[in-house]
This record gives sequence, C-alpha cells and structure tokens, in this order.
Amino acid sequence: AADLMSDHLEQEVRADGPGKILMKVFLPRTLNEGPKGPSKSGSRFARKKLELFRLEGKDWILLCDTTSNSDQKSQEVSWEVLSSGNLKCRLTNMSGTEGQFSLECTFIPHHES
Repeated sequence: AADLMSDHLEQEVRADGPGKILMKVFLPRTLNEGPKGPSKSGSRFARKKLELFRLEGKDWILLCDTTSNSDQKSQEVSWEVLSSGNLKCRLTNMSGTEGQFSLECTFIPHHES
C-alpha cells in the first residue's frame, strides 16, 4: 500500500494578533494516460485538504479545514485569526497523484484604523 501520509506539507506561522492567515497552494493537475477521445474523463482534478491548527499547550488543535477538488494549479485560501499564537497550516494531496505541490502560509495583521 502506498503511504499517502507523505503527501502532505506543513508550515508553522506566528500570529502576532488579530489578522488573517493566507494559504497559497500550488497543486498539479493530473492527466491520466488513458484513451484520447472526446470524453473529458481522461483528466483528473487534484483533490486537496487544507487545515489550520493552533498550538494550545503541547497540542495542535484543529481550527478549521476545507477539502476541495480544483482544476486550477494554484489557489489562495484565507482564514481569520482572532488572537496571537502559533499556528500550523497543513496541505494534504488526497488525489494520490505524483507531482510537485507547495504550500506557502503568511500572517497578515489587521491594521487599526
């Protein structure tokens, strides 16, 4: 059996207060080597799961997650953060497809007006 757990990336981010976490994801679109015909069933979309965790004590607590199929190579997802703390973003490639995928997490603070 293939080890699908190796198909994920994690990145830790420090939030200095209220703001948002911006996750930029790049996942390859896969093309099956099937018969070429008018049918579009030869192309598969990259299925991915994005998760955001907060460190509380010694445990990572899941704050939110989303699973999606995407035919786009790149996607941006942002989540609101209400307080400071250590956060961890995780991208899981659930399609089991080979190819380079990447995750970039950035904390963007809210500016008081």
